[in-house]
Amino acid sequence: MVVLDRQELLSIDDESSRGRYGYRYIGKDGLLATLQTGKLRLAPFETMNDPREARAWQARSLAEGGAGLRAEPPLTEASLQGELDRVLRRGARLASFSRDRPNGPNGPAVALRGWANSSSWDRYADKYRGACMVFDWDLLGEELDDFVTPPELGMISGRLNVEYADTPLTIPTIDKSFSSLEGFRDHLDDIINSRLAVELYGRKNTCWSDECESRLLIVRVNVPPLEIDNPLYMGLGSSLKAIIVGAAFGDTTKLLEHVGAGGKFAGVSVYRTDLNSRPFGGQ
Repeated sequence: MVVLDRQELLSIDDESSRGRYGYRYIGKDGLLATLQTGKLRLAPFETMNDPREARAWQARSLAEGGAGLRAEPPLTEASLQGELDRVLRRGARLASFSRDRPNGPNGPAVALRGWANSSSWDRYADKYRGACMVFDWDLLGEELDDFVTPPELGMISGRLNVEYADTPLTIPTIDKSFSSLEGFRDHLDDIINSRLAVELYGRKNTCWSDECESRLLIVRVNVPPLEIDNPLYMGLGSSLKAIIVGAAFGDTTKLLEHVGAGGKFAGVSVYRTDLNSRPFGGQ
């Protein structure tokens, strides 16, 4: 069913659906490219919007981590420090989503739903010229699992909820010497767990907290050199449930070709909203 009527937004505004969806804000070109290919882009970690995520990581610069990390011949200190950045930061690929924010003291408010975040419409959806893609969060997690099966040796993947704190990024103290990069990679594989994944890839300063962000994460320990800056593209199945176009989206012809009869995403609902409509007006 294709709908271009803001009143129909009630179907994803039902309080019973709170927490069910992940919302991906995206520009018009990015939306059409996603629908054309049927694939979701997981971007290199350094393209995320927190400056800490773009800066090269060295063990000695991460609080609590690396104080005892030492290189032994023939391995050099520079190679060892650079490998930590290559594996843990440059080997990571992520896709970001907004989630529904908790209800306020006055009860449920539409403005707290993940698809009604005005700052995200402005920041990531090209000032309302883009769209918000609505995914069933659990189904999307299953599609991620299928994408990484069978996993590469040392691969880390999963969904995580971003935590907001004005604290440095940290890794566990590595109090050990290494004479080869292979041995260092094996050690990193041993110490990385779900808690560390949140510490490294799911921690942002509190100024970003209004986004209520969750992420899909894939970390590849042995990314080929020619692929180190490349995104990954994950095939989409039935997880995409709706698309909300912004007030200034304009011509929807190409969009409707993808979601109409015979399109790759036939049956995905499409909604339009505007700056004066209920989604941006609070209750």
